[in-house]
Amino acid sequence: MFGAALAAGVGTEISMIAWTAIKQEYVPVAELSRVSSFDQVGAVALAPLAYPAAGFLAEALGAPAVKVGCALAIAIPSVLVLAVSEVRTLRST
Repeated sequence: MFGAALAAGVGTEISMIAWTAIKQEYVPVAELSRVSSFDQVGAVALAPLAYPAAGFLAEALGAPAVKVGCALAIAIPSVLVLAVSEVRTLRST
């Protein structure tokens, strides 16, 4: 379990560093605050809504099923992003 948590933490930090660098490089300065605010709403402000939802789902479906579902909800979009060639070939200007 510790190894999975460590890998998740390292992966999260790598993706956050890459996202922040890409956002600063490719988003025009005049739009950076708006993009950052939408980013924060999606990443931080909506997270508290997931806690009660996870509780209700764990009660209805069982905790193991919810853990697997949450892991898939994170892993599948992360892998699908790599299917976009523009993302894979993104280079610094």
